[in-house]
Amino acid sequence: MSSMAGIIPIPFLGSYCSTKASIIKLSECLKKELKILNSNIKICLIEPGMYKTGFNKVMFDNKYNTNFDLLFKEELELIRKKENIMMFFLEKKKLNSIVKQIIKAIETDKKFIYRSPILQSIGVKIYNILN
Repeated sequence: MSSMAGIIPIPFLGSYCSTKASIIKLSECLKKELKILNSNIKICLIEPGMYKTGFNKVMFDNKYNTNFDLLFKEELELIRKKENIMMFFLEKKKLNSIVKQIIKAIETDKKFIYRSPILQSIGVKIYNILN
């Protein structure tokens, strides 16, 4: 289980994004190693986007419990406003799309990466093409 945040960096959440990116690379290495060993073990990677579960709000808010508010005192209001706008537009309210991807990942071994919601998944592909 990783996150699309491992591909698309989120400002001021570098530690979260980098841990998710390392899970992605570790999974890719493991997949290649298992192939070289002719193993019948199959792995897959689940990369959810932003869902309205409360996790994102907690994650964004918790960074303010550090010295963040002291370091970026003048910019704090603008940063919070941008984060709230991002969550408002990106957080998907219903979880059924990621649940379907998890079920597909368990029941089949056709793909390596399962992402959802679809619009955020398309955004990742566009980001990869442009970078």
